[in-house]
Amino acid sequence: MAETELLGALAAARRAGDKVLELFCLIFLGWARLRQHDVAGTKERALESLELVQTHPFACSAMPTALLCWVAWKEGAFGESERLGVKALQQWEPLVVRYPFCWISLLR
Repeated sequence: MAETELLGALAAARRAGDKVLELFCLIFLGWARLRQHDVAGTKERALESLELVQTHPFACSAMPTALLCWVAWKEGAFGESERLGVKALQQWEPLVVRYPFCWISLLR
């Protein structure tokens, strides 16, 4: 049910041109795929999120990197998983409040 709502919100965000909302929708759709152990779906949403973060720096988030860390781990690319996990943690480090999903980058 949550994915259906997020897909609706994603479509609305894209129509409105709201890149921040679009990013959050993509991140949480990736998170939903991760929770279902869907490696391909997680990777797809993480790459979409990463592309958005790279083209709109104001919407910066370490979550796409953390999702890709999990994907690499599930694909057996343990060195890449560690690199991405460390990168995500470094991106979160300067934040005053730690992001509640930092643990994703520690699953390697």
